Amino acid sequence: MSVKAVTFRGKPYWMIRVRRDGDSFRREMRLDRSRYLKRDALEAEQQIIREYEATKGGPRPTNQTVTAAEVMQPPAPPRPTESARQAPGFDEFSERYLALQDPNRSDYRNKVNYVRRHLQPFFGEVTIDQIDRMMIDALKVRLRNGTGEVANSRQTRQRKWKPVSSRRKGGPLSIKTVNNILGALRAVLNLACEYQLIPACPRIKFDKADKADPKYLDRDEADRFLEAVPAEWMLFVLVMIETGLREGELLELRRQDVMLDAARPFIRVGRSVRTRAGGRRDVKSTKGRRPRSVPLTRGLAEALQQHLAARRKDALVFPDENGGHLSQWRVYRMIVAAGKAAGLDKHVHPHMLRHTFASHAAMTGVPLAVVQRWLGHSSVQTTEIYAHLAPDTGAELIERVSRGRCAKITTYLTTYLRRT
Repeated sequence: MSVKAVTFRGKPYWMIRVRRDGDSFRREMRLDRSRYLKRDALEAEQQIIREYEATKGGPRPTNQTVTAAEVMQPPAPPRPTESARQAPGFDEFSERYLALQDPNRSDYRNKVNYVRRHLQPFFGEVTIDQIDRMMIDALKVRLRNGTGEVANSRQTRQRKWKPVSSRRKGGPLSIKTVNNILGALRAVLNLACEYQLIPACPRIKFDKADKADPKYLDRDEADRFLEAVPAEWMLFVLVMIETGLREGELLELRRQDVMLDAARPFIRVGRSVRTRAGGRRDVKSTKGRRPRSVPLTRGLAEALQQHLAARRKDALVFPDENGGHLSQWRVYRMIVAAGKAAGLDKHVHPHMLRHTFASHAAMTGVPLAVVQRWLGHSSVQTTEIYAHLAPDTGAELIERVSRGRCAKITTYLTTYLRRT
């Protein structure tokens, strides 16, 4: 008796062999591994043994082997046990999915919000194997057309309540938010499929959302903004605008990460700091989970050299008064206040300075692959939001397409105008 995983004509099967040498009984069976588990093959083996024991001594053909037609369509596939058919409820299984996620990832909070605020209230105790395309489409309709009470106020970052008129509690969501929620649902269902709790993940159709242009400061706006920045923050803001570092990466930048003695000075980015609830700060790897190098202009390198020489005792490049990490909320307030002082009609925030760097790099003709490497994007598709800002370097090639036909068009127009 044996159950082995084999390959027959390029397809995976479970090979089941049952032999009884004393009675010259031998039987083989192959089950498609893409459709049946090993426990199903073991159950089929036991079924063969039970049939043999029930008919022992009676007429039975020997050396019986399942034909090719029976291999593709087994006549009597073993039925799963009751415990195997029972799938957990969505609430229970989605919590198991969240427990497997990395809480240090920047999108962890969003995953928790999507699952617990939108998916669990909708599916509830529905078992994971009962979710089909119809239920998913009903969820999509509810998210897109949701109606809720108008919120009279909202809580600001200062823990104060500010009146607002356009926000809704439980109201309709944008296409991008709906797609993000459906993406979280697909991740949960894919995990259930990997656990073989469901045969396949139901098809989920995502709607196409308009890609908004990144908000950035043009050259004049950037100059006006820098003039409004306090002097003690000038170098900090310049590093953000001229390197495109994320706020957490800049707050965790240390002295040994600034390579000023190289032929071309650069910054080595490999860590980031994140502020958690209660003010606790965690140092982790960058969002792309891979280190990168960002070159420095000579002027910025000289300014950083003077800055580090004046603060020899500090390990961080931009520490607070106690030598620790600066508060992200403090940086945010400074940048917002500088944007208002400059008279800009845009809401300037720390991440907008990163968009400003990438936009200026694309507008000056830096290849997108280089911009991607500087920004630390894992995919060039993320960097392509700045592609339309790049100069049109191929416009002069359009004349080669015509090959002199423009002269004939001019002659025709001249003749036509004379006639009219």
